[in-house]
Amino acid sequence: MLKKLTDRILYLPPDSSTDRPILAAILGNDAVLMIDAGNSPAHADLFLESLKASTQRNPDWVVLTHWHWDHTFGLSHLSIPAIGHKNIAQNLSCLKGLSWDDEALFQRVHDGEEIVFCADAIRKEYGDTRNIQVSLPSVYFERLLILDLGGITCELHWIPTDHSNDVLAIYVKEERTLFLSDAFAPNMYAPTPCYTAAMFQKLMEKIEQFSVEWYVESHSLPVRVEEFWEQNRLLKIVSGLILEGITQRVTLLHAVEQRLDAHLPDDYIDVIDQFLASV
Repeated sequence: MLKKLTDRILYLPPDSSTDRPILAAILGNDAVLMIDAGNSPAHADLFLESLKASTQRNPDWVVLTHWHWDHTFGLSHLSIPAIGHKNIAQNLSCLKGLSWDDEALFQRVHDGEEIVFCADAIRKEYGDTRNIQVSLPSVYFERLLILDLGGITCELHWIPTDHSNDVLAIYVKEERTLFLSDAFAPNMYAPTPCYTAAMFQKLMEKIEQFSVEWYVESHSLPVRVEEFWEQNRLLKIVSGLILEGITQRVTLLHAVEQRLDAHLPDDYIDVIDQFLASV
């Protein structure tokens, strides 16, 4: 089940059917770092069994890239120390003690505390019996934590992003690989999903500091650097134009069309509107 990205990095591909993100193992000589805990005990188990079958090893640590359910709900099933940003404690604590039956999920969606997409995915992942236990990391940091796994260095960086205030990027220095989690996704819990141009520019400035061959986002397959920036060209263009002062919708749409030299499909217009939602 595991795919090999480099000699030191194995990953379990994402599964959109129940919103399972990539889970990965960084294989050091002395220790193994697991990236994200999975969206359920079943997801975590699948990763652990696959890792054991492929390497005869188990993870020694797990890092949580941010608090959202699909990255953290498998943590209660893991018996290893977990690492997270300092903000993840408050974010996850808000979920402890909640009910997860249909009525409770519907009410939280109605109240704007949950989104329909996540509620539907939780139902599919857990079925009718949802004994969900929310666990917190045991190690927290604020800006940077460096782990020496033996022959492999993992730099855990807090990164600025609209998606959440506790997102971590994991830079595997020797493999020139940067795990970005959902950093390039909008804020899904705003009244309208949105990006802010200034925040997105800060995010780009941060990640462009790394010498990278592979980028790994949580809900898509790893891509090389050229493909990654081509995929995210629209985000870079829109944020730049807004910071230049172009915030009127028709004018912005026209300016983006000129930059891309192409007619804008509906999904591109949706992204532009997500930036305008925060203006």
